[in-house]
Amino acid sequence: MPKPKLDSTPGGRLLTFGGLSLTLAEWAKRMDLAEGTLRNRINKMGQDLALSTPKRSLSEAGRKGGAKWRAQSRSPWPASNDG
Repeated sequence: MPKPKLDSTPGGRLLTFGGLSLTLAEWAKRMDLAEGTLRNRINKMGQDLALSTPKRSLSEAGRKGGAKWRAQSRSPWPASNDG
């Protein structure tokens, strides 16, 4: 019988948030995120904020640069009121 796959979290360390303790892989699956994405969020945002921030949809994130890209695509010139 094959051995079960071990979690990629070092030592199978548990992350606890909201009274629930899960491994990184389990949190990532529960949040519908890639493990690497969640690991990066934890490193940049801290554990509590990373585990409480939902996944952004493509419509929220936009394409190639999100809101910043959309804002830059608008004309920098004010609309003319000449009739």
